[in-house]
Amino acid sequence: LLDDLASRFVESGWNVKALVREIVTSETYRQSSRAGVASYRSDPENRRLARGSRFRLDAETLRDQILFVSGLLNQRMYGKSVKPPQPPNLWKSVSMVSSSTYAFEADTGDKIFRRSLYSFWKRAMPPPQMTIFDAPTRESCTARRERTNTPLQALVLMNESQYFRAARVFAERLLASPGDPQRLTVAYETVTSRLPDERELASLVQGLEAFRV
Repeated sequence: LLDDLASRFVESGWNVKALVREIVTSETYRQSSRAGVASYRSDPENRRLARGSRFRLDAETLRDQILFVSGLLNQRMYGKSVKPPQPPNLWKSVSMVSSSTYAFEADTGDKIFRRSLYSFWKRAMPPPQMTIFDAPTRESCTARRERTNTPLQALVLMNESQYFRAARVFAERLLASPGDPQRLTVAYETVTSRLPDERELASLVQGLEAFRV
């Protein structure tokens, strides 16, 4: 496959755009992660690319997506780096007293909800919200990130100040809709970009009722 792609790349006159188009429009690239029983039996480890692989979003994308879904994301482009809220005294142990980063002082207003691309980054002490989700420290080049799933990540999503505020704002938006089915439908569509089918909606209603017990 790689030899064939390389040959086509050369024959196209090193046309990068054409190469990318050929890859992303291929049947293999467009495989869904939802696969039938026969697919799992014939290729249980997905070595033959019988289905799309499931994976968690990268740390920066995950934060941006959560803020976007809640409606808090500040999409202004360019400008200076910003300092979202961090644990108190985060940098004192890795900074000289005379350093400009000895005392961390978070920004205020909607600046703290700018995309993660604009977050100020101290390599000696990266933002824990990012490193907990396997973001590199940026001390060296990282060609491939590790992806882990740990209980600590769940605790961050439930308790970190920005994520907690995003969940509250999103919940307030949902409460504006009348009735649980409508609220669940709006929530599902906002997060997944599609409407739930009858089975999925019934499962969501059942889960909500279980939380209330």
